Amino acid sequence: MAFSGSAWNAVLSHPLLYHSLVAVPVGLAGKAPWAARLVGVAAFYAAGVMLWFATRKATGERWGPFLAVALYGLHPLAVQSALLVEIDTALLPLVTMAFVWYLLRRGFELGRGGWVGLGLLLGVALMAKLTTPPLLVATLVIYYLVAGRPGRAAYVLPALALGAALFAAYFVPYCAIKNLPALEPLKHSFSRAAAPGGAFAGLLLKRGVKLVLWLGLPFILTFVLVFIQKSSRRFKGVDAGVAYAALAASVILVFYLFIGGDGYGFVKYHAPVVPLVALALGAAFGPALAKESKLTLIFLGALAFVYYLLVVRDPLYWPYVAREVKEVLLAPYGEINKALALTAAFLVLPIIAFIVMTRRGGRAMSFVILAVVAGPALDVWQARADYEHRYNYGERGLAAAAAALKKVPDNMNVVVPADVAFAGGYVHPHVATEDVLKDAEEFRSRVRDRHTGAVVLRDSYYIHDPYRGALEYQKAITILENMYDIKRRGSFTVALRKKELYPVTGTSAAEEPAGETRP
Repeated sequence: MAFSGSAWNAVLSHPLLYHSLVAVPVGLAGKAPWAARLVGVAAFYAAGVMLWFATRKATGERWGPFLAVALYGLHPLAVQSALLVEIDTALLPLVTMAFVWYLLRRGFELGRGGWVGLGLLLGVALMAKLTTPPLLVATLVIYYLVAGRPGRAAYVLPALALGAALFAAYFVPYCAIKNLPALEPLKHSFSRAAAPGGAFAGLLLKRGVKLVLWLGLPFILTFVLVFIQKSSRRFKGVDAGVAYAALAASVILVFYLFIGGDGYGFVKYHAPVVPLVALALGAAFGPALAKESKLTLIFLGALAFVYYLLVVRDPLYWPYVAREVKEVLLAPYGEINKALALTAAFLVLPIIAFIVMTRRGGRAMSFVILAVVAGPALDVWQARADYEHRYNYGERGLAAAAAALKKVPDNMNVVVPADVAFAGGYVHPHVATEDVLKDAEEFRSRVRDRHTGAVVLRDSYYIHDPYRGALEYQKAITILENMYDIKRRGSFTVALRKKELYPVTGTSAAEEPAGETRP
């Protein structure tokens, strides 16, 4: 996972705890999907168990932990984070809950050696991710200041120094042995910060829309209401664990709005927000859940689930369809506005309906019901969807693009995205499109090579700047159009070499120079 031959791989732009853990089941069981995902699934359940005990300790009753685990365990972002075999996402919720659990066990007292345990925990956490753990430490300082205990914040500094020293003690020697740039993870972690400028507000708005869609409007709106209510009283009367969870979720939400690629549709770095919000909501609504009629809650929950499943379907999908049309084909801005309005209407309508249907005292609980049932409905649609679940969320046509490659002889090369090659079963020798697109001459050479049977482009390669992206897309098509039959397959452009331009039968790629085509 870390090396491709002797070449530097972007995987090593992050710390290596996740890869080291994944190497164990993969090494024992082979390259089976279940083995690669085992670490994420185990971390998912471990975080759920920690969340249960943390909420139980914070509330002292049983309905709060039940609600918290339901909110976390059924949330689409938590589910996908567990199943995503990619760098650090699977470990972030577990690392976060380990922080909360340790602080709760200590009663938020770091004196008498408590800072040592926090430092050890931070050192392990930094081996999973370089940005989220320091945010959790910064939140602890904020909590002490808000709680009127500034003297306790002094213990955070030695804990931070100890954690950083532990991380450096393992990572720097490893990079020296492997002859790798030790500062690469640090540079990579902050290379995607949003720089102030003319497009700054628009960039944050795009990320904000994705964040609300991913977390779910009922989920995040309920949290905002609880946070405003508690913070207006300076968190007085709120258990320390609940106050810390609410503050940490807010810090992470704000920080990662400024970090991340513009084109990403999967707000993966907000994954640790889900258990934090779940703890806060479990503590806030657990007592109310105990008093409500369980039959009424089940009925309303089932009704909401059916509504989301049959009517709302996949609300994240529509904005991405509009994005594809607007930014690749230069359609009017009205298209994306219609899609966002439609999404907002379908998300808000159930909330309005529940407020009308439920009695006055049960309105707050109706939001919680929606937050619980909206997630599983979206999980169902995502599990059935024909698109890749990682960065380019909302794509269509992945299976169709892979199926089109069956028309290409097995001995011919293809230039395709890595996931399309995987979906096609790796039948053809392939080169990743995302690699050759970085160099115009290399792309041109690959396309003109008569042993290249197909080229597949995905729309997300051109979305960062609508007008420049469309021009780059058209340039790529111009290079392809004389030698390939080009068709759209959802979010993919599939170019199959014309049969009359196939290489002469009996020759091999080694016998014919690249870059030449038959007249």
